Amino acid sequence: MLDKSRLHALLAGAVVALLLMAMHMVPVLFAEPPNTRRVIAQALINKGLAMIAAWFAAYFSAPWAADMINGIIGVLPWKLGFKVDPIAAAAAVAIVTMTLIADPSKRLQLVAFIRSLIPKGAS
Repeated sequence: MLDKSRLHALLAGAVVALLLMAMHMVPVLFAEPPNTRRVIAQALINKGLAMIAAWFAAYFSAPWAADMINGIIGVLPWKLGFKVDPIAAAAAVAIVTMTLIADPSKRLQLVAFIRSLIPKGAS
């Protein structure tokens, strides 16, 4: 279970999630007028928990995410000529998980996009 590719995926997921957490914290820390300590602490806890969730999602789903991405690439009409390894798939899973958990507006945009794909008469 703890082979090298899983450990590398864990490390890639941690690095990506940490960078995304830092990017999400910049507007909170440098807001005008300055935020209170309570708001900063709440944002830090929320983004930290999102980072942990993204980290573990990347770790646990890296091999399956790589298979899914490679399957999608395989059915495309263009022959791209490359395959995604579990480390790159872990980074992609961490980005998607961190973005959807840490940013509520992105979740709303995703739901609106999915609803736009469903025909009006279908229920």
